[in-house]
Amino acid sequence: MGDFYFSGGEVLKSFYRFILTLVFLFISNLIVNALLKHNLNILTAFSVAIGCAFGSFLVEIYAIKKLFKDVKDE
Repeated sequence: MGDFYFSGGEVLKSFYRFILTLVFLFISNLIVNALLKHNLNILTAFSVAIGCAFGSFLVEIYAIKKLFKDVKDE
C-alpha cells in the first residue's frame, strides 16, 4: 500500500484528537448558530466540524509521516 514509518500508536492518538476536535467544533458551531441565528443548522454545523477536523487530521498524519521519514533518513 504505502510506506508508513510510524506505528499505530501515533495514528491512534491522531484519531482520538480528530474525534475530540470534531465534537468540540460541532458543539461550538451549534452554540454560535443558536446565538446568532434564529434556527439551528445542525447539518451545517456538522459539515463544518467534520471538514475542519478531517483537514487537521490529514495535516497531522502528513506531518508525522514526514517527521519520521526525515528522522529515519538521518
